[in-house]
Amino acid sequence: MPSQPAPLTTTPPLLRLPLELRDLIYALVFADLVITHALPTPSSSSSSSPKPLPPSHRTALLRTSSQLHHEARPHLLAATTLRFPSTESLLTTLVPLAPATLSHLRRIRVTAYPFPLHTDRGMRYYATYGFAAALALLPGLRVRELEVEDAFGGTAAEGVASEVGRLVASDGWQELRLVARTAGEAQWGGLARVGEWDRALKGKDGARSGASVSVWVGGSGAGKEVRLTATRGRGADIVQGAQGEEGRSWAEMKGKGVFPDDWERWYYDEADRAGWLYGGWSRRMQLAVRGLR
Repeated sequence: MPSQPAPLTTTPPLLRLPLELRDLIYALVFADLVITHALPTPSSSSSSSPKPLPPSHRTALLRTSSQLHHEARPHLLAATTLRFPSTESLLTTLVPLAPATLSHLRRIRVTAYPFPLHTDRGMRYYATYGFAAALALLPGLRVRELEVEDAFGGTAAEGVASEVGRLVASDGWQELRLVARTAGEAQWGGLARVGEWDRALKGKDGARSGASVSVWVGGSGAGKEVRLTATRGRGADIVQGAQGEEGRSWAEMKGKGVFPDDWERWYYDEADRAGWLYGGWSRRMQLAVRGLR
């Protein structure tokens, strides 16, 4: 009697490999992947309108089976750099995620604008807060690299010092890189406070932990580029604690309100100080409206 052919296996070749080898493959597939969250564009047939970026074929691996999705997703989160054009875009995307998911993220780049929250339950307008406060709404965050681009070119010494000081004192990151640009011949407002921030971070993480804050200023003539780097100390607890309610979307959180007692409201000039209206008359608030997308 002729022998019967061996039944064909339905297990794909990738899943026949040991898990250790599959982990190496996942890491290579997602290496250096950058996912950019673009601002929404107006509906227009004009050829000059920005076109949405095509999705990466590499992420298609997660849609092939539930097992591959379960195995590969942590590698995607750990290897990918997430780029956000505004604080609002970052919060809309990340606030709904569970702390366990946020804890896998390793690289974030964001253009930082002040962001709005209702001041209290009896008010109908928004108060604004600096970018550092946004990190408090992302419990579990512990990225390896956080790059923040200042959208305004901070030259006002008092405003820059308080904004950057709160950012350096925040949690959720191992290395912070702040990129700012000055206007004209003005000096960057935080330059005189770098030593103070460095001592504060060493006091927080330990004098011999490797914690440090440094700044580089380049360029000549009209406008200079400023790059501040802050590094948390070895063994420091960088995990962001909880603030707000888990499971709520950013739209729900912003609409119903989050009421942090220890957050300092942000202002730029007397018009903002008087009303705290999101979209006030200062240049910084006008730019912030553009970031509220």
